[in-house]
Amino acid sequence: MPSPKATVTGFPSTRRARQNGKAVKPPFFPLSSAYDFPPFARIGSDRRHAVLTSALDVALNVRLVGTPCQAVVADLRVSAPETGATFLPDVVVFCEERYDDGALLTPMVLIEILSPETQTLDRGDKFADCRTISSLRHYLLVSSDRILVDHYARKGSDSWLLTTYRARTDVLRLDPPGVEMPLEEIYRRSGL
Repeated sequence: MPSPKATVTGFPSTRRARQNGKAVKPPFFPLSSAYDFPPFARIGSDRRHAVLTSALDVALNVRLVGTPCQAVVADLRVSAPETGATFLPDVVVFCEERYDDGALLTPMVLIEILSPETQTLDRGDKFADCRTISSLRHYLLVSSDRILVDHYARKGSDSWLLTTYRARTDVLRLDPPGVEMPLEEIYRRSGL
């Protein structure tokens, strides 16, 4: 087994991988070997995943105007130096920029849109790695098959509070950076 600090530095071919002789489309591109997944390229996502990611990006950036913070989607690598993990969250909010080898070290908010293929990783090993990032204040898991957001908010160095939102009228609060978003705005065009 490779060292947990080993990371993939290049993108493999975007052709479909084969399992048991059948073409399969990998759900994401794990940059870190710490997750024990083969290094597949991210080959798109489904419509709902794209709609939710876009809605979060727009809602966050509109609310972050006039602050030093910004939200970006999908292509910004984030590093958890303590564990050696590097990954590509669906949405990242940062207010301060520090990088190591092109990977952001200072995320404030990380958001993952859940799918059946990734939810175990997003709730488990990836969240364990993310908790070691000292700048991280919020970790959000957004369901793509029902209206549901699990919001983990840091309350101390090793203490996280889970709040689950289930209704379109629920208002998600991220402080810092001082943002409030109704779930209706996130899920409006999702078809849910």
